[in-house]
Amino acid sequence: MHHKLTRISKEYHLKAQITSFVPFTGEQAEVMKVTVENTGRKDILS
Repeated sequence: MHHKLTRISKEYHLKAQITSFVPFTGEQAEVMKVTVENTGRKDILS
């Protein structure tokens, strides 16, 4: 089973996306992929 969540901040010009996956094998595990994207014109790190 997987779940995807997206959040967008217009104030900070960022888009964050979290995808989580829980295997059906019965193991107590969760895998998460987190992506953060700069949607503004300026570089975040100068």
